[in-house]
Amino acid sequence: MSVEPTTRRIDELAQHKKTPPGFIEDRRSVYWVDKKPPQPPTVFAVSERLEQLVKSKSAHKDFVPDRPTPIWKVSTAALHFPEKTRMIQLAESKPFHQQWVPMRSVYTTVSDSAKTAIPTKRLVELARPKTYDPLLVKSNSCWDWGEWKSDIPKESLAHTASGRLEQLAEPKPTPKSYEENRSVLWPVSSAAKTAEPSTRQQQLARPKTRTALDQDYDPYRVSLAARNAVASPRIGELATAIPRKVKAKK
Repeated sequence: MSVEPTTRRIDELAQHKKTPPGFIEDRRSVYWVDKKPPQPPTVFAVSERLEQLVKSKSAHKDFVPDRPTPIWKVSTAALHFPEKTRMIQLAESKPFHQQWVPMRSVYTTVSDSAKTAIPTKRLVELARPKTYDPLLVKSNSCWDWGEWKSDIPKESLAHTASGRLEQLAEPKPTPKSYEENRSVLWPVSSAAKTAEPSTRQQQLARPKTRTALDQDYDPYRVSLAARNAVASPRIGELATAIPRKVKAKK
């Protein structure tokens, strides 16, 4: 009695997908026809002039294309051609100018005399780094003005200033006519707080009112009173142009 081997589920899933019958590789599109149509679905109506313009421009009959390589064959006659004086003169490289100086090398050549030279006392003195006196600061502490060691002797610190020194040490007094800046906040007097404005002040303080629906209002219209007003002599004097700026009409 033969026993059939059992097939696992994972072995069935591991098998590749079978190719269906009638499969064509490299199908360019999902839409195809069995036979090529005798006439395309879209036909362009092109005139003879358009067909002529669509054609690429042909090269001229005398056109010579680019040389394929910079190396070309030299004829034997050119190789054995005798040299002329003019050709030799033109073949010479252009000479440099008489005052031309080549660029200096980065590496300077030191002469043997400079290597074996002995510096003078003055050179040794100039070659020494500049030294500064140590700061008068207390050791093992952060520098601060309060920790500065004063170099003033104790006698000078304990000295009593004379009357003249105290007079010179006094600041310059402020002039009597000097007025300090006005404070932003200042007291308001009781009279100003309890004052009652006059009728004229109330009239001037009242804003000019206009009706919002006044469609006939013209801000550029001059009233009749202003048209018939007579200017005072002072206004006429101020309105007169300066004589030196007045130009006579030609």
